[in-house]
Amino acid sequence: MENATEALIMAGSVLLLIIALTVSISSFTSLKNQVDGIIQQGEETELAQAQDEEGNYYYLNYIKNADDIRTVGVETVISSIRRLRRESYTVYIYLNDETMKDIKRNNILNDYGIITTSSKKQEYNGTQIIPNEAEILQFLLKGSGYQSISNEVMEELREIIKNNNFKEYLGIYQKADTTDNVSSANKTTYRIITYVQQT
Repeated sequence: MENATEALIMAGSVLLLIIALTVSISSFTSLKNQVDGIIQQGEETELAQAQDEEGNYYYLNYIKNADDIRTVGVETVISSIRRLRRESYTVYIYLNDETMKDIKRNNILNDYGIITTSSKKQEYNGTQIIPNEAEILQFLLKGSGYQSISNEVMEELREIIKNNNFKEYLGIYQKADTTDNVSSANKTTYRIITYVQQT
C-alpha cells in the first residue's frame, strides 16, 4: 500500500514538473514575441495611399510620419542605386538646377537614358516635394539601362553630389490605367525611394 502511495506521489510530482515546464516555455515564447514586436516596430512604415476618381493610385505615396524621413549623405544615395541589382524598387533623385547642370555638363548619365521628366505628382503631407515636369534622375532595375552603368560613371556621379545632403522619402506607386478593369488590390505595387537635394 505504501509503495502505491509513493508511486502516486511521484507520478503527481512528475506531472506538476511537466506542467511547470510547459508554462515556463510558453511564457518565454510569449515574452520573446513581444520583445521582437517592440524591436521591429521602429522598422515598420505606414504608407499613405491616395487615389484618383477611378480608384487608381496615381502618384507617389510617402510615409505619414515625419520622424521617418531621414537626412542622408551621398553614400546612402549611391548605395541605394547599387542595391537595385538585388532589390526591386525605383530610385528618384531630385537635384537643384546647379547640380543638374553639372550632371549634364559632364554628360555622365545621358547615354543611359536616366535623366527623365517627372509627370507624377510627388508630395508629402500635402507639400509637393518634386514639381511637375521637373527633371529628375530615375534609376530602375529594368528598362533604364542601369545594369550597364559602370563603376566609373557611378564614381563620377558620387563626385558631383558628394557635398550635398538629401531628404529620403520612402513610398509606393501603382500605375493609373483606366483602360483595364483590374482592381487596385490586384495591381503591381512598386517600392520607391526618392532623394531630394537640400540647399
